[in-house]
Amino acid sequence: MKVRFILVILATIVAGIVGIAMFTGSHKSTISQSPPVSSLESRMVAFAKAEGSNMGGKMPLEVAWVATDRKTANEKMAGSTSDSDEPVYVVLITGIHFTCNSCPAPYGAPAPSGNDLIFIIDQSTFKIVDSGLQNGPQPRAEMDSMGTVTSSAIK
Repeated sequence: MKVRFILVILATIVAGIVGIAMFTGSHKSTISQSPPVSSLESRMVAFAKAEGSNMGGKMPLEVAWVATDRKTANEKMAGSTSDSDEPVYVVLITGIHFTCNSCPAPYGAPAPSGNDLIFIIDQSTFKIVDSGLQNGPQPRAEMDSMGTVTSSAIK
């Protein structure tokens, strides 16, 4: 009887340890899907170099980004509405004057241009879902209102 009681206690302790180990293991597997900041930063700098040089021919000086949802991004950055709550990054590229020769413009009007190149990109695919050009401090102030803005100098 005593041996059986000790075996039951021992089995309970072992089951508890296994349960804790399994819980801890499953908890570790739910780490955020977002890439590490250094990886994300590298991706943002490469994106800024490519897009900035496409619209200016020179290297931009800085890229800043904030994680948000598409509805908030569209409302704050363009004053437009969106029903989508997909996770996006708002990306601001600055440092040179940008001209979008491939953007639509009224007949005879100059190509759209500005000092702030703004993109809204899907967090999971990194595809551009919206873009625009603006001037002035407004884009950065709007980004600051969405959350923590990360920025990186472009070298």
